[in-house]
Amino acid sequence: MNGKTQGTGPVIAGRTINESDIVMLLVGLNMKDRYVMPPENMGNRKPSDASGGIMQRDAFKAVGLNPNKSVRDQLGGPNGYDYTLHASKSDARSFYLELEPEQTGQKDIWYKFTGKPGVELRSAPDISDEQIVRTQQGAETVARLTEALKIYNIPPSHLQLALNTGDRSAIGADMARINDAGQLPQFSADAVNASLPVTQNQDGSVATNEQIEMNKVRNEVMADNLHATILSELLLHQKARTKDGQFYKTPDRIAHEVNDKLLQLNTLRVSLGVKQQEPLYYSVDKQIELFNLGQPYSRNDIVRYEVLTKFADLVTPESAFSKPAFSWGNSAEFLPSGDQAFKERLADIDKLINQAQAGKLVIYDYTIWKHYANKPVDSHQLGSKLERKLFELANAGAKIHITVDRSVAFRDPSVLMVNPDSYEVLGGLLAALAGHENVTLCFFNNDERGTPGDSNHSKSAIANGYSAKASAIVGGRNIHGDYFYGWMDAEFKIQGALAQSIQRAEDDMWNQQARMHNKPELIRSNPSYEDSGKFGDIIGLATHEMPGPTSSFNGLIGVLCGLEISGYTFTLIQAYVLPPIPGAKLDPTLEAIKRAVKDGMIVNIVTNSPQTIDVPQISGAIVKYAAHLLDEVNGMPDATGVLRIFMKQKWDGDGGGTLHAKVAYDDKWYVSDTSNNLHANGFLQHESQRYYLDHTLNESVRTWGKALMDRSDMYTSSLKLKEMAAAIDTENAANPMLNALMNLFPYQL
Repeated sequence: MNGKTQGTGPVIAGRTINESDIVMLLVGLNMKDRYVMPPENMGNRKPSDASGGIMQRDAFKAVGLNPNKSVRDQLGGPNGYDYTLHASKSDARSFYLELEPEQTGQKDIWYKFTGKPGVELRSAPDISDEQIVRTQQGAETVARLTEALKIYNIPPSHLQLALNTGDRSAIGADMARINDAGQLPQFSADAVNASLPVTQNQDGSVATNEQIEMNKVRNEVMADNLHATILSELLLHQKARTKDGQFYKTPDRIAHEVNDKLLQLNTLRVSLGVKQQEPLYYSVDKQIELFNLGQPYSRNDIVRYEVLTKFADLVTPESAFSKPAFSWGNSAEFLPSGDQAFKERLADIDKLINQAQAGKLVIYDYTIWKHYANKPVDSHQLGSKLERKLFELANAGAKIHITVDRSVAFRDPSVLMVNPDSYEVLGGLLAALAGHENVTLCFFNNDERGTPGDSNHSKSAIANGYSAKASAIVGGRNIHGDYFYGWMDAEFKIQGALAQSIQRAEDDMWNQQARMHNKPELIRSNPSYEDSGKFGDIIGLATHEMPGPTSSFNGLIGVLCGLEISGYTFTLIQAYVLPPIPGAKLDPTLEAIKRAVKDGMIVNIVTNSPQTIDVPQISGAIVKYAAHLLDEVNGMPDATGVLRIFMKQKWDGDGGGTLHAKVAYDDKWYVSDTSNNLHANGFLQHESQRYYLDHTLNESVRTWGKALMDRSDMYTSSLKLKEMAAAIDTENAANPMLNALMNLFPYQL
């Protein structure tokens, strides 16, 4: 631990440790299965119950200690003190620890350790060298956290209470205070950097210069997730409110509202007499009848319009925004190949450049979570390539509207160096583009409303969205080579009225931000849309979801609606599958899956494995939730269907890393693509969604999904998943830095 005596006490991680810290540093990772934790602080005087002399060697084993190993190493305390053990006169299962400061003029400190009931101390396993190393690392982590939290006036006792007992009530109140002061984003970054220094890799090894740069990105991602976890918990439990005094709805209220809306589709199935394992959105009986009559028919003859109307109602955002509706005559091309998808982007822009140079009106709306520069390193340099092409477009005379997430943009000056007070762009990859006379840049944030955690997570590129030939590329990819090559993701290229609907959703978001930030000149009032011609046979709907106290949670509802309207098989592909409403007694995801499986459906959920996840804090939570779903669903006595969980394998080459796609489909016509993850972060993010009905598009997406499932591990029982979760917990416990962070702020299951 590299402690030393200096000043008034030992110095650990560059700070002086006082008496109140010592009890925290006696974390005893190798002792907690034997002794009541934390040890009892007896003060500066020798307790009357302590034996008069030093504890004899043969008494060590009676209290579960090894006489041949250092007492300090076995207990996990700091350097700078002499450690002496004294037996208890009244209890053979207890002993006293006397800490005598090496520096003269300081008083001794006494602690009492008591064995846990039912633990046989004499036969307790010997303490290994590896346990001693982990104990020392744990003490160092607590010291760093203590120093980081000290800046925010968090008492050491609050940290001790959360880490040693799991009681987070005191530190939760600290989080509410820090959030009210606007310090939660910086606190999240400080806590992560204290727990996981960028100079250390996740396995505890010392990082090289190249690894340090990668670890900086790792810590930024973890800080984002930590901030979102804390803020969503504060908002959903009414520990934080907006500046105008609004509270978010409680978790139970949200869960019931979401489930009640999904039940409306289930009720509609019953009232229409639609059989189980039959799609709700079109009539199989009508299809068979027309076929047997030998009459030519179109899909419009068999679609259930009342179902589409109800679906559109359920995925409608709050009243301040446009009401979505299904449109006909669209085309949608599935773009699972990242290389093809990026080339399509550049080809679209080249066409727009030609139009602008010919004097035509060209408008390009580009919304992204993050347009990367080279952090982390991007060997494909996609950020630079797209920036140059957009600059060509602006020079040709096109009007470009760019929306980036403010919190993401501010933390990476290599993309945008921004004055946080004036929002003036000072440098970075997109600086010249942002300063072009034909470019308007919007930083999405809801700071004025008082929820600075809100962010834009939607991704879209809309070409001439008001024209008859509107087109758009939508999906899950951010602009970095990882998303297009290393990871598995997906996008769709859309033409027709559906592309105009995506533009309407974009206008909703843009106007909301303009009004909130008091920029009336940016409001798009009553834009004119040309009549769109027919581009294909796809029926489609596009909408979006805004975060906030008045949100209708239509994005979450849309993700789950497919379970209600599909027939025999439904497949949900998601980067993260977690309880979307932490703390709610009712889980609408579980309830929707139960209804589907009871009706005989095969429900497939495809998500990341611990080997492919990009956010280490939640790998264990994903596995535990998957096991929970399987226990609850496949254990139902009246189930005639089955739930299958698929976890993506890792491989070298394209798509071998993280699964980042958010796509769903059934075995007939239905397809959805969204920016939503099945995760509580959705409460803090602007998201967008598209829903399609088309058998050809469905087949192409289904073929891709089948290939992904073939390269995934399937689970229909929770047994192996529970073993996996236990292994993850053990691995996390072996990493004191990550474990401390997860114990302080766990994802709430």
